[in-house]
Amino acid sequence: SRDSQARLSFCSVQSSQGQAIWALLENTVPSVGATVDTMIYIRKGKAFVRSEAFFQIVKLLPMPWCWLKVFGLVPLSIRDWLYRKVAHHRYRFFGRSSHCLVPTQKERARFIDA
Repeated sequence: SRDSQARLSFCSVQSSQGQAIWALLENTVPSVGATVDTMIYIRKGKAFVRSEAFFQIVKLLPMPWCWLKVFGLVPLSIRDWLYRKVAHHRYRFFGRSSHCLVPTQKERARFIDA
């Protein structure tokens, strides 16, 4: 795991908790939009979406991952455009697995509403 200190928790948008969070964000954060195909990071009650979420998360990761935060200086419109391109082509870039990863008990504990 890149997050060796387990500072991040996860929530599936399909879970009941995820649906409640999504409904709240959809009405209060215009940039979330109507689709669920993006990453959302919530810290201290503030929601970050797309590239902003990515850069908030990499700040928490150890080296060399935290070095990616330097790209946060790129204008938001360009970062979000690139985020969408990478998300759209993620299987081409990173491959696709024929099976789902089964989380360990320790990993499962990091999921909200698992």
